[in-house]
Amino acid sequence: MDVTSRDENKRADYYEKALRAMYGHQAVEGILLNSFWDSKSPSEATNGLVVGDNPGATGRRVLDLLEKEWMTDETRTLSESGQQFTVRGFHGDYESSELEAPSRSLKQSHVCACDDNIFSSFIHIILLDGDDDTNCRRTVSFMARVDHVVSWSEYTTKWKLRVFDRMGMLESREMQSDQHWTQWSALNTRYWQAGSMAGADTVYPRDPGRSYRVSGYIRLHNDDNKGQSVQVSLDYTFPDDSHTYQAAAVRSSLRVANGWASVSGNFRVPDREIKSVRIYFEGPSPDVSFEVDDASVEEVGASGSWRNVTQHVIETVRKSDIHFNVTLASNVNAGDVQIHVLQTRKSFPFGTGTSTLYLDPTKKAYSDFLNRHFNWVWPGNELKWYATEPQQGSKNYEPALNMIRELQKHGIQMRGHCLLWSDGNYVQSWVKALSKDDLLAAVYHHVYETLNITKGLIHMWDVNNEILHGHWYQDTLRDPDFNIKLYRDVHNYDPSLRLFFNEYNVVGWGDTTDAYLEQALKFKAADVGLSALGAQGRFPQEQEPDPDVIKQRLDTLAKSGLPIWITEMDVIARDENKRADYFEKALRAMYGHPAVEGILIDNFWDSKSPSEASHGLVAGDNLEMTAAGRRVLDLLEKEWMTDETRTLSESGQQFTVRGFHGDYEVHVVYKGHDLQQLKKTFTLGKTATNVAVHVSV
Repeated sequence: MDVTSRDENKRADYYEKALRAMYGHQAVEGILLNSFWDSKSPSEATNGLVVGDNPGATGRRVLDLLEKEWMTDETRTLSESGQQFTVRGFHGDYESSELEAPSRSLKQSHVCACDDNIFSSFIHIILLDGDDDTNCRRTVSFMARVDHVVSWSEYTTKWKLRVFDRMGMLESREMQSDQHWTQWSALNTRYWQAGSMAGADTVYPRDPGRSYRVSGYIRLHNDDNKGQSVQVSLDYTFPDDSHTYQAAAVRSSLRVANGWASVSGNFRVPDREIKSVRIYFEGPSPDVSFEVDDASVEEVGASGSWRNVTQHVIETVRKSDIHFNVTLASNVNAGDVQIHVLQTRKSFPFGTGTSTLYLDPTKKAYSDFLNRHFNWVWPGNELKWYATEPQQGSKNYEPALNMIRELQKHGIQMRGHCLLWSDGNYVQSWVKALSKDDLLAAVYHHVYETLNITKGLIHMWDVNNEILHGHWYQDTLRDPDFNIKLYRDVHNYDPSLRLFFNEYNVVGWGDTTDAYLEQALKFKAADVGLSALGAQGRFPQEQEPDPDVIKQRLDTLAKSGLPIWITEMDVIARDENKRADYFEKALRAMYGHPAVEGILIDNFWDSKSPSEASHGLVAGDNLEMTAAGRRVLDLLEKEWMTDETRTLSESGQQFTVRGFHGDYEVHVVYKGHDLQQLKKTFTLGKTATNVAVHVSV
């Protein structure tokens, strides 16, 4: 870094402005000057902090910033500050002077304020009465990543824990000396909670509408010989003392064999005033003991640049170059010729959920809308096991097959949804009555039969739906590796199929995003033929999607190295203009992410009247177009499709059009007339395409 000015006071101003801008930018990790010394005399120097042998005005200004304003040196008198107080400190090494008071002492200690998360700037010094913690004589700062102060009795065999942070006070009755990442871990039964303290400055996070990431580690001591579900939850108390509860992070199928397992996720604070927040771990069976460690919360703030980022992806990933070379017959003037480049079909999968309603002859408006605007569908229920075999041996695939055949007439493809669904609420009673051996045989008979019946018609399958949340098959069969074996067997049975996961609360909510990534990496490592991640795009009711948060969650899933399909996308708002805004923000964030390979909305039609509808693009018996429908179709069929005309006298006879991937027609317009005999067609993929056109009349 260098600023240049002969006037040392101006140079001081220049340095200060530049340094404040740099040090005040969150991405800046260090600042190095070019040279602090200018060897010229003070009257001739133009650079640096020191001229000749002495610091000038510039040096004094810079050192005041670096060594006074931007370093921490504070003294607190306990009679004024109280015995619980917070110092906001710059990151670095610290010393605290020896304090003495009757029955307690805080010895001089060496503390490092690191920057692992947003709490790292808060140094908390707590002096506890001896009556509160028997024989308490020592206070130690920082519990690794979260700036907690842990106090304990050195004369008892069980550690007592008191943890203070910006959220409030975390409490647990006992401490284990078994460590994880050099931290003391809390031994618990049933739950471990954060009890919030009184006072506005101690309750965190409580900013309405803000998004946060919570993470921690958990280890089970016993597991009842089956997978356990655990989660980090939040209990919000509002000014009227009412409560609402929210899951922030979820892990399922945990066993003792997993050892220390991460539990992490994202959550959004409700859009209303918050009185206090309680954060706690919960979920295992009542007789399961567990330890919790390394808990942290950090804000995932909005960057404000999401629109530029997504637009760049759209331009670079969703489009390719079309290079035109136009030659003219000798009797053709370039000024009379226009080349019209028209995209007729998009390659990117934009689809919707549907049902046998598609085949209802009285609902032709429904099928016409679907045929006209979508190129993919997924069946809501028609291919689920409970629909194809509701009673043992009573099978009916015809509704699904008839729907597939009719869709194919219109060039529409179908995803297979789903071979199994591990939610016990959707398992047929006759299946639940089977013995373990008969159950396993019935599962594989059903899976292979379905694959045979749909062979050549369906090329991708959700093999077992929502296996992060549902575990009926693996729990019933007492086989934690059931899903890995199932995916591997389906892949071996037909290697041409693309096999998917399909999971909720990974995009619209974020409590299982990290767990979903971990599951994907586990299946990839097992080499079971997993092809892509289905990420359900359902958003909370009447809540505006946050494109920055969507991007962060998709970034997390993309670490799997697998493409992502957004499935079952839905936004909910009674106001159709709000719903239009919600759809647009979510769609731009998704289509503008390089890992997203397809987007399927939940259902385009809300059968309620337009004034009562809260979902979809069209509403009512007559499928009236809503503001949301107009906005979405403007994106899908105008902004994100290519329709350009070039006049040769302006563009020249060699030019390039940047086009969205899909099928195209090229029309030659001569003196205002479309020369149909010269029409060309082609498909634009991920690489550039050359198109040669010869115009003769």
